Amino acid sequence: MISTKYKNLSILIVEDDLSSAEQFKDVFKIYFDHIYLSHDGCDALDIIEKYSPNIIISDINLPCMSGIEMIEHLKNGVSQNKDIIFILITAYTTKENLLKSINTIQVDAFFSKPVELKKVLLKIEELLNNKNLNFDIEEILSPKEFLVFLDFANGLKLNNIANKYNIKPKTVSTYKLRILNKLNLKTTTDLVYYAIKNNYISI
Repeated sequence: MISTKYKNLSILIVEDDLSSAEQFKDVFKIYFDHIYLSHDGCDALDIIEKYSPNIIISDINLPCMSGIEMIEHLKNGVSQNKDIIFILITAYTTKENLLKSINTIQVDAFFSKPVELKKVLLKIEELLNNKNLNFDIEEILSPKEFLVFLDFANGLKLNNIANKYNIKPKTVSTYKLRILNKLNLKTTTDLVYYAIKNNYISI
């Protein structure tokens, strides 16, 4: 459902209902490599500071700090990553919560319980696509994959890259396949075009 180019992004699920949290985790680990769980707003802030997740899905009613207060705190922070996607869920939808979510803290999506996870996944994909991958490519590719990406983008041949890193050509081919999959590309030409379009190389 969600493109493999987003596989390396991270997601934090803040939910005090342990059963619901595990259900979210079981579904989202299919699409994302890094899943973090938290059961209250204060602990979630610690996880965010430590791991900087790309997507945060939070219940509103939480111990210690509500989901709205948590996001409000983050958005007021000077070091806040502007590309974080915020999604709120709640069993108790009130006009006050809805208006504050939309007008004050400007979350990206709002869902009422019981939540259909398929709808959440579709919304996440839509939001990621709309952001046009403002996430740094180095958050998607591993450090070695990023170097190989630049090598291919600059026109180096497979054997040249293998010699450069003292690895086997087959290993370079594996890197290339992973890079294409993560960036949702099909060919080396696509890779070069992507690199030029996103200013990773100049012509």
